[in-house]
Parts: sequence; C-alpha cells; structure tokens
Amino acid sequence: MSFDLGGEDGKPSFFRGGELPKLLVLVGVLVAGSLAILVQFQADRNPAPPPGVVTKPIVKPVEPDRSEEFLGVRDLTETSLYDNAPKKLLLERARSTPADDLDAQSHRDVLFTHLWDRPEQYRGVPVHLEGTALRVITYEVSSAISPKERLYEAWITTAESQRFPYCCLFEDLPSGFPIGSNVSEFVSFNGYFLKKMAYIAGDKPRGAPLLVGKLGWRPTAQGGLNGPAPRQGWTWMHYAIGAVSCYAGIRVIMLVQRFLHSGSRTVTKSRTIHVTAEPVPDMNSLLANVPDEDEFVQRGGG
Repeated sequence: MSFDLGGEDGKPSFFRGGELPKLLVLVGVLVAGSLAILVQFQADRNPAPPPGVVTKPIVKPVEPDRSEEFLGVRDLTETSLYDNAPKKLLLERARSTPADDLDAQSHRDVLFTHLWDRPEQYRGVPVHLEGTALRVITYEVSSAISPKERLYEAWITTAESQRFPYCCLFEDLPSGFPIGSNVSEFVSFNGYFLKKMAYIAGDKPRGAPLLVGKLGWRPTAQGGLNGPAPRQGWTWMHYAIGAVSCYAGIRVIMLVQRFLHSGSRTVTKSRTIHVTAEPVPDMNSLLANVPDEDEFVQRGGG
C-alpha cells in the first residue's frame, strides 16, 4: 500500500481555498485603477485649450442708453407691457449685430453688483457673461416683439454672482443645447442690460439683472457637455483610485510571493510513503502463542 502526500497528480496545489478568487479580484482592481490613472495623466498632458478671453488695454467709459424706449422702465418689478418697447429695441439690436462684434463691444468689467446697485447707469449697456446655465425655458411671444415669435430664457450664474443668477433673453438657441429646469451647461452670453427684474423663488421675492442678447455654447464630442469649461485637476476620487490601486498591487505581490514560497516548500516535503506487509509463514504457531480468555484475565489481575 502507498500514501501520497502531494496533489492529485503528485504535485503540490499552487492555489488553495479562496486565494485564487481573491487574487483575480485584486488584479482586476489594479488594472482598472491603473487605466483610470493613465487616462487622467494623458488628459493632463493634453489639456483642452483655454477659453479665448478678449482683453481690453483701456477700459471704456460706460454710457447708458438714453433712448425714449427706456423711459418707462422700472427696476425691481416683474416684466410687463412697459418693458415690451425696450425689449423689442434690444432684440433688434442684438439680431442686427454680428456675434463677434457684439462680443467685442460687451464690457467684461461690469459685474453683478454694478447692475444691482446702479441699474440706471447701465441701461442698454452690452455686458459679457461666462458662467453656468442652470435653467433654460422657451415661450411664444408676439410677432411685434420678435419675428420668430419665440424667445428663450436662460438663468445663468457666474463666478462673481455665485448663487445669484442673471436672466438672459435671446432668440436663437444653439443646436443641441438642452432645455429644462435642471440644466448645467457652461455658456457665454453677450447682451444688453435692460432692468433689475423682480421674481419669486421659494416663496420669497428676489431680483435678477435682465439682459437681452446672444447665447454662446460649444458642445464637445463627449456627449454634449460644452466648452470651454474650466478644467479640473486631480480630485479626491483620483487620489482614492490611486490609493486602492497601490493597495491592490501590494496585495498581489504579497500573495504571489506567498504562493511561490509555499509551493517550493511543499515540493521539498512532498513524498510518497510505501508500506509493505510481509506474509506470516506459520499462522498456527502464531495463534498458539495467543493466550485464551481465562489466562488473559489471570494475567491482568482479575
């Protein structure tokens, strides 16, 4: 008879119990994390071009529009029939001005606080905005206001206005731009300031600068998110992926080393023990020397 101390084929088993599934999971985590880090490194090496910024060496003085259409405008009121005349005037002005010319004319030094504190000084002044459109709606209007009989309204927040939005009116919606109450698109807007408009938000009265002009938006190939959006560097998620990948790599190395060391040690000690049973030549003589039950009890002291 023989006893085999190795595996089924006489060789030691490299993986035991749940070690192989653990190793496969760790390798998968390591590969996925490495790919994510490589993609981020590649994106950092080839950053998107920064948005074009028109700089003006000389700040032009701001001159409010003295047209008679603005005489009936009242700030901190909702839009009404009194606003139709100046609204029509500014829509015609934006429609007849090429986008590049309107962008060059728009002031980049006019901020939310300027329009809020002294709206009468900026009536009809072109202003440039860059920010995030959070809400975009559309509605029909009279042909006397717009020949397209439709206007679009975008609520845009900028870095300097923070959570206080601008209300921007325009006639032409960029192709592919989403419409809805929950939008998050980086846009630019060049428009003429009309008034400080009152509105209700969360059952509370609020106000927002009302501008009329043109919306700029540039979609990208990644499903419609627009550029030029501010580029973000490494975030906590990237660092977390890196930490998990490093841990997975260390665990894989430790498991492989343990497997190799355990395998070599098992091969050294693996052996086959052969036990040979020799036949008894004279079974009767062997049985004759076995004591009977009474003799066994007497020898045991019973």
